[in-house]
Amino acid sequence: MVFADNTFEDTGAFKDYVLQQQNKNKPAKEAIQEQNNSVFSSYIGADGSLKTQVEQAKAAILYPPNGLHTLITGSTGVGKTTFAEAMYKYGIETKIFKEDTPFVIFNCADYTDNAQLLLSHLFGHVKGAFTGADKNKEGLVSRANQGILFLDEIHRLPPEGQEMLFLIMDKGIYRKLGETDLYHTVNVRIIAATTEDPNTAVLSTFLRRIPVIIKMPDLSEFTLQERQDFIYEFFSKEAERIGTPIKVNHEVIRILMLYECNANIGQLKSNIQLICAKAFLEYIRFKQEMIIVKLSQLSSHMKDGIFKISEYRKNMTQSFNNTLITDIIFDCSQVNQKNETFVVCQDNSVSDNFYKIIEKSWEKRVHSNLPESKIVQELNDQIDSYFHSVFSKIKTRNFYYTKDVIAKIVDVKIVNTIERVLNESNLFGTDYNKKILYALALHINALLHRIHSGLVNYIDSQNNAHMNHKDEYEVAIKLRNELENEFYIQIPDAEIAYLTMFLYAFREVGIRKNIGVIVIAHGDNIATGMARVANQLLDTEHAHAIDMPLTANIREIYEKVKEKVKEVNRGKGVLLLVDMGSLLSFSQMITEDTGIKTGTLDMVSTAIVIEATRKSLFLPDIDIEDLISDIKNIKSEEYNKRDIQVILEAGHNQTRDFFQDNILRVLNETLSFLDAEKIYQMFDQVLHEIAVTIECTVDESLRIKFIFHCACMIERILRNASLEYDKTCIIMEENEKMMLLIKDKFKFIEEFFGVCIPDDEYVFIFSIFETVVKHIEA
Repeated sequence: MVFADNTFEDTGAFKDYVLQQQNKNKPAKEAIQEQNNSVFSSYIGADGSLKTQVEQAKAAILYPPNGLHTLITGSTGVGKTTFAEAMYKYGIETKIFKEDTPFVIFNCADYTDNAQLLLSHLFGHVKGAFTGADKNKEGLVSRANQGILFLDEIHRLPPEGQEMLFLIMDKGIYRKLGETDLYHTVNVRIIAATTEDPNTAVLSTFLRRIPVIIKMPDLSEFTLQERQDFIYEFFSKEAERIGTPIKVNHEVIRILMLYECNANIGQLKSNIQLICAKAFLEYIRFKQEMIIVKLSQLSSHMKDGIFKISEYRKNMTQSFNNTLITDIIFDCSQVNQKNETFVVCQDNSVSDNFYKIIEKSWEKRVHSNLPESKIVQELNDQIDSYFHSVFSKIKTRNFYYTKDVIAKIVDVKIVNTIERVLNESNLFGTDYNKKILYALALHINALLHRIHSGLVNYIDSQNNAHMNHKDEYEVAIKLRNELENEFYIQIPDAEIAYLTMFLYAFREVGIRKNIGVIVIAHGDNIATGMARVANQLLDTEHAHAIDMPLTANIREIYEKVKEKVKEVNRGKGVLLLVDMGSLLSFSQMITEDTGIKTGTLDMVSTAIVIEATRKSLFLPDIDIEDLISDIKNIKSEEYNKRDIQVILEAGHNQTRDFFQDNILRVLNETLSFLDAEKIYQMFDQVLHEIAVTIECTVDESLRIKFIFHCACMIERILRNASLEYDKTCIIMEENEKMMLLIKDKFKFIEEFFGVCIPDDEYVFIFSIFETVVKHIEA
């Protein structure tokens, strides 16, 4: 192709010029239609948040004579692989590629622990190139000739592999492993992808050879309208997959548009599939006409999106008036009748027969003798387990202590040798902290440099190490022998003492004693829920729970707690976090019976469980008395400081914030397991909506009464201990309009917590407004 002008304003101008030249012999109508039907034109965000990326991709494919090598960057779940496939399809659409042009995908992480095997897969090898290479083998580079080789997680490709790609990108030639003087020619376009910063994750010499770098946006960078398009597309796909319409509550749509989706579009897709799976179970259970998606089917993390609605209320009201105030039905008969919509995300879809599996599992169990509630629980557990495996593929990964990262700093043979010796010795167990591997590798790497430089000089303390730390000493000897055989060096005997003390220091950290934590609360799953939150936040299993049914025998509970104390004691005693003062006596009795030191804190809340678990884990020198004292003093110290600040500054807004903070503080101390801040926000919003409707002024007295009553009401209902009122029917009849209003405003609360609020409780709520509004019905 001949260019009349060698300078273009941007990639868009270059793309338009190339397409114009390609279509100059076609009728104008045909050329325009071809562009509009491009694979990219159907992408959500192609004319918005992905516009720049699409333009870059088209330019990379169209650039003469053989296109441009491309690197796609972005977080996990943004759709780098799918975008690379779209570039390939675009090349076929524009006749740059033939229909049978190869598109070869290789994930460099698949063989990251074996660099030789990785390079063999990529470039091939000749017979005898390494142990086990008993015949010649062609590599993926050869298979991708005249097409595209997509290398995912390119940062996992070792430096020698990146260097071998240089020849392909520079001269179109490569060697197989084991070849010394024979080159093969190849014409391959490289598209690579990484979740890491390319400036630090790959060789700078490799990066310089990549002219096009495409940064894929996170889901949070898309517009609200684009996110809504994603949501509608995913629900439509599920309706098509199941062959049944799906009705989605409008509040569900609003929450899905705003909740934090850390693994981006891929997680949004999987979350919607999980919701549909749970809704499908209810569909077959109750023989519904269509699948109904409700708020109660959302996870607690997704429900957190409700707390962002006020922040985005104006934007959403202006943009989504017609779609977010009514329930939406996704009709499977209307899906994809026109052009298919493409979504940039990783394909972590459920299998096509997943819903059939749920249906068959239901049919199999429903004819058994199991109670229906048990069947539903089993199937929900299966669904959660299945989607946990899906989510695990798209979670943001942490590579700080992975083997391949360590191998970029030190010789991989050092890493392999240490890992082999540690595994064989079982000194740290099989699942040891990779920081041990990292630190040992750096130490030995420095040792080898000192040996080669003749700078080794030790004071011999070998005998003491042998006498005091026998297990560590034996592992140090084994490690020394393996390293000498691997690197053909001689390590001084004195080095054994250093290795021994090194291993001992890490082992001491691993077996360090700390205080055990047990949460004990009345009601079903209340203690379990608080412990689970703390463990998830701190990435541990340190907090244990004992749920006490309201009808439980106190002696049986005591024996259960005593056995649990014996189980979790790690040498520094056990802290009991209880919900009622009557359990305080357990501590002294258990200590007398078992000899294990215990302590107790009552009025437990989720925040207290988190703080107690965190301190017992990360402050190993603390004792039970100090731990209890610290937790008791934390909040009082914090708010005493605020008292002084408010007095000094005496600003109106600051006083109001202080008032709210005190409500939250008291709520936090009152509630057993609900989150005080979330509860405050939810019921403050409900109060505002009711007050606006009945034209009532909300003062702080009304706010306190309403929020505290409603918060405690939800905990009562979750514990199956609702209040009763002897004149409920009379008050309901006499104040029908107001009661209907209150019930309407509380629909969301019921859905959010998955509860049904009894009429008796609604009467108590009515009485709160009756005290401040004389003529409610007016």
